[in-house]
Amino acid sequence: MTVPQKKAIEKSVSAISTEVEFAKAILEQGSQQVTHDKTTGAVAPAIPFDAYITVYDSSYIVGGIVDKVARTADSGFNLWSDEVSNDGKNKNPLLDILDDLDTEFLLTNLYLLNNSFFEVIRDTKTNKVVKLVPILANTIKCLKGGEWYVQQVGSKKAYFNSFMKWDDPNKKDAITRYESSKAKEDELVGSENGAGYNEALNEVYQFKGMSLSNKYYGDSPVKKVLRQAILLANIDKFYNMIFENQNIRNKIFYSKEGKLTDKQRVELQTAITTALKGIDKAFKGLVMNGEIGSINLSEDLDDKAFLDKADRLEQAVCIGLNVPYDVLKSTNSNKASSTVAIKVMYSQLIKPLQKKVIQWLKTIF
Repeated sequence: MTVPQKKAIEKSVSAISTEVEFAKAILEQGSQQVTHDKTTGAVAPAIPFDAYITVYDSSYIVGGIVDKVARTADSGFNLWSDEVSNDGKNKNPLLDILDDLDTEFLLTNLYLLNNSFFEVIRDTKTNKVVKLVPILANTIKCLKGGEWYVQQVGSKKAYFNSFMKWDDPNKKDAITRYESSKAKEDELVGSENGAGYNEALNEVYQFKGMSLSNKYYGDSPVKKVLRQAILLANIDKFYNMIFENQNIRNKIFYSKEGKLTDKQRVELQTAITTALKGIDKAFKGLVMNGEIGSINLSEDLDDKAFLDKADRLEQAVCIGLNVPYDVLKSTNSNKASSTVAIKVMYSQLIKPLQKKVIQWLKTIF
């Protein structure tokens, strides 16, 4: 993780009033990722994808759940159609497609971001779709009007049409809208009526989940548990400071001579206001000149309270991400309850995710 990301994650949760501000705070202070796009008509997600990716990379509970769900869903698709013969010779053609598709990338993006982007490659002679190439979600944005895309990496940009069936009756109208938009040969311009269809550009297919408030992007399930994930990260960091700062409870070491020099007074004021504030300064002391005495600035650490809080936060994250807690941690479960938890996860999460992917693929091929 980069230094800017660490600084952002260490921000106090109480200082951030909304989920959008909270997520944006994760990305500030020098991130080199493109978070603003001045492209005409580009529409960014309300919460940048980079925020979720940072949480995925830095949170053991979110990252672990996302990996478990994606890899479980990727472990086997039931793609045999109703027309498959009893001898199994008439294999569903989607199986060949999946052999060449990065399904783990697709499923990880879908569960983490509720969006996954792929460039559509067609056979130049038959116009048949032959390949889907992954696109990093934090490099691409929708254009105003819905769908249609611009990808930006550094100063370089690439534009893409939204996917259309080759014989779609609306394609002719879309081409006309592009021509009337006065866009250049290698670009598209977003507008309320859409960007049209530029025949010189490739297409993008967006695997997009549900949103109740945004027509451009699906809402990430991680949005519900951002605060809990950051609190867990801060608890871990607090315990790390026990070892970083010699396991010393916050104290002021003072002179027993009974009188502070001007320098000591300034040191004391600085210590109280800044030097002993924040997770980085946990278990840290301040030394002054003269015969030494000490004053404790905090109560003894209640280890159990912290660990109980972490346990409750883990459970809250599981609830928010619709994953049974027993699947991840079996401390308070038995074989029967664990078996039920696995069945629930398959029926309520894995199978619906697989089903959606198959439905989307059928619209492409």
